[in-house]
Amino acid sequence: MRSYNVTKLRRVVKSNTPTPDNEHLWAAVAVIYNPCLDAFLIGKRTENPNDPWSGDAAFPGGRFNPTKDKDLVETAIRETREEVGLDLTNDAIILGVLDPFSPSNAPNINVVPVIFLLRDCNPKLTINKAELSKVFFGWVLVMLRSMLS
Repeated sequence: MRSYNVTKLRRVVKSNTPTPDNEHLWAAVAVIYNPCLDAFLIGKRTENPNDPWSGDAAFPGGRFNPTKDKDLVETAIRETREEVGLDLTNDAIILGVLDPFSPSNAPNINVVPVIFLLRDCNPKLTINKAELSKVFFGWVLVMLRSMLS
């Protein structure tokens, strides 16, 4: 296990999850760290002409739904289960959240990254092909540099 990176991740995350307001759209993404591979779970979004993120690399995630989610952590957990079949309530430990950001192509959405540490280094994934065309564990250099420095 790469305890060095886990320790650094724990230092940069926050325990307070922002509360969605009615002024913005809110979403959450699950940033899932596999300590055995020293890598994060990344997907390639399925090609769809109606999706502004069609074909992009992405973390599992989606919009906050107040009828299904009590908070943004639940959004990340629900979306991950829907997209890759991983139950983060059992299969991972929540390390915390990062500050919200807004994508350049959707500035009206606040996205909250929720950081998870996998318990099992070889999880069984079931890809929802309507959402993602493939998934893999990859080392996200730019992300690591900004988060861990």
